[in-house]
Amino acid sequence: GGVLGDWAESVDRYRGRIALAQVSIFLGTIVFTFDLQVLPRLLDGADMLTAGLVYAVCLFFTGILTIGGTGAACNLPIILSCLKDSHRTSGVAIERFFGSIAGSFAVPIVGVIAENYFGYHLDQDDMLDPGESPAEGDVKVFQPFATRRAMVVGDSITLVSVIAWLFCISIWSVLYFTYPVDRLAETDAEEEALLGDDSDSPGR
Repeated sequence: GGVLGDWAESVDRYRGRIALAQVSIFLGTIVFTFDLQVLPRLLDGADMLTAGLVYAVCLFFTGILTIGGTGAACNLPIILSCLKDSHRTSGVAIERFFGSIAGSFAVPIVGVIAENYFGYHLDQDDMLDPGESPAEGDVKVFQPFATRRAMVVGDSITLVSVIAWLFCISIWSVLYFTYPVDRLAETDAEEEALLGDDSDSPGR
């Protein structure tokens, strides 16, 4: 992630990291939806070993496609470049603080949507396609959506995640206008401080 972030900044100093963050989030949204919605339906009825291997490969490539991330590649470098040295630790702490608060709302929101929108209830778990129970010695098959409860939870997680990530992409778009100004302001302040130190040095 850090390597990609440095490369993106070398391409465009003021917009490279922002574009990388948006691409990373967009790719993450696509592969997450595929892993949670499409892949289980493709593997429905497959034996457990095959399903496990396919999931392992898909999740590996999910990590590769989203390796740019928004932490080491984008968030921290952008924050640090806009703050004075004396304020950088506080800036990172504030970013982590609000990030944790925002993430803590995900689970309750998923629960509310599952219950009120998709009709999830703890006292019922209707079998959607129970099929025949495998006889002793038969190979167990992968049935990710055999019950209504499993399908509702998957749909709720997907809905909340996709909406949150699309909103995140739109928020990153604001930085195209604000980040260059903030970075230039901090750069000018640092240059003025350096010039002031040079003028105060002996022999000047």
